[in-house]
Amino acid sequence: MKVMGVESKTEVITNGFDEDDFSGSRADNPVRFTVTYVGTLSDIYPIEGFLNALKIFKEKGNEFMLRFIGTVSQYQKDLIQSKTGNSILEFIPYVDHSEAILYMLQTTALLLIIPDHQSRKSILTGKLFEYLASGKPIICIGPVDGDAAVIISNTGHGITFSYNDSKGISEYLSSLISDNSISEKMSPGSFSRRELTKRIIPLFSNFN
Repeated sequence: MKVMGVESKTEVITNGFDEDDFSGSRADNPVRFTVTYVGTLSDIYPIEGFLNALKIFKEKGNEFMLRFIGTVSQYQKDLIQSKTGNSILEFIPYVDHSEAILYMLQTTALLLIIPDHQSRKSILTGKLFEYLASGKPIICIGPVDGDAAVIISNTGHGITFSYNDSKGISEYLSSLISDNSISEKMSPGSFSRRELTKRIIPLFSNFN
């Protein structure tokens, strides 16, 4: 009798996004170059490398807006303000989910930071999949060999940089000035909850 390996019985289904959240909404590019972060930014989210990249970006004569939607710790807020100088900052403490989606759609690029935690390589937040659905380029700061990095690379929706790769981040920011379109390799629709459910249903039939 052949014994099936564990790997043959394992199927990974990721989190996803709700298509209805994006229906009737249209992506747009703001007049000012804008990077938007949506969600909580506590002290375990390493942002200094990104802020140093913004400094390099600004020294090249580029102006920008940096927008945070959600809860930002006082430590992070002080650090951001000290590093960005006179650049335009916007801290919006709370909006409902539909408004958060609109902010995702009305930006030049989206910032995703993976917390510096022992499980950082396997962290996949629901926000990542909403970012994909927005169609905006993602600047991901975290493990370049992590699960989030793999998904972003496979979809072509952005680039993942290590926490302190300020030079690489600044170069990517500069490239987005002239073109912030996405070279899509995989449709984000494959991560909609509708499509994920289609993948789950056959798995249950295997229990019969």
